[in-house]
Amino acid sequence: MLSEKEKTLLERAYKILKENESYFNGRRLILPSKTFQNYQGVWNWDSAFIALAVAEWDVGLALEQCDMFFDNMKENGMIVDAFIADGKVYDSISKPPVFAWVLKEIVTRYGRYEIIDKYYDKLVKNESFWTNYRCRDGLFHYDAFSHGKNYEKDVRNESGWDTSVRWDNGAHNVYAVDLNCYMVLFYRTLAFFAEKKGLKENRWKDKERDLSKRINDKLWNSDLNTYMDYDYENSCFTNVLSPASFMPLFIEIAPKDKAQQMEILAESDNFYPLMPCVSYKDTKYNARDYWRGPTWINIAYFAIKGIKNYGYLKIAEEYKNNILNMCSNEKRSIYEYYDSKTGEGLNAEKFSWSCVFIIEFIKHF
Repeated sequence: MLSEKEKTLLERAYKILKENESYFNGRRLILPSKTFQNYQGVWNWDSAFIALAVAEWDVGLALEQCDMFFDNMKENGMIVDAFIADGKVYDSISKPPVFAWVLKEIVTRYGRYEIIDKYYDKLVKNESFWTNYRCRDGLFHYDAFSHGKNYEKDVRNESGWDTSVRWDNGAHNVYAVDLNCYMVLFYRTLAFFAEKKGLKENRWKDKERDLSKRINDKLWNSDLNTYMDYDYENSCFTNVLSPASFMPLFIEIAPKDKAQQMEILAESDNFYPLMPCVSYKDTKYNARDYWRGPTWINIAYFAIKGIKNYGYLKIAEEYKNNILNMCSNEKRSIYEYYDSKTGEGLNAEKFSWSCVFIIEFIKHF
């Protein structure tokens, strides 16, 4: 049973998503924020997340978000970063590979098994991009096809965590925990779709098992007892604590002993009470500075749901309630990100993916 506060917040989220619908590039698409000048276009992982929510009331509209990107996939299998209203296409980078996870959720939540045939081969092609251009020694990293002075900035932007403390010593050289976990979800989707198509393929399950093992073997920092990004050029962990460290719990590949250590971290004042995008204790933490300390609801959701997946219900519920209260108490709008100390909404108002993950917290947590 939903509380009145949850019902009101849910209504706000649905209303904003519907208000952000636009006729763009010949398609019905939902913008990140229709009223915010910098977001007049559509972005890769924004659109995937938006599809997840929209499928609840209009699967056709949800799939339009996906098709905008799949129908314009590059020959090498890359799904581009963004299409902007002025005609510009950001095609030197991609974004975190979350479309596969979203499509599987749409299929299983709403029984839309007929769409498997439409997307299977496209997902196979996209997987080849990540394997051929973003994989080194069996683990995945971000990169860019641009050169020159903007290269490192572009790599950071491909991660979606544009200015994060995670990348202060470089981004192209980092095995990112969350990216590798997204790829595990990618392989699960491919295995599931292949099975439903009646294909006799074990390669996706084999790849899922291999990557899961590598995450546990290579991305676990035993000194700090946490999953952590690894700088492969300098053969060391980055020592940056972020919500990405909890992603192995979201995808449920963490052994019990590692999950227990992550629960201890969740209970600590590194992330409690509002799950900032870098630890409160990080020397570079800034509560209001874009990806350097605010609370982003999407990545907070993955971390907190991961904690819940392992049965740590009390702390997970506390986090969830803290996030929802923060959003509910900010009456002006639903924002792109929030001050992780005061809960004040920051940057773009009426922000679509924040609405998506409010819905996820309330209805699918």
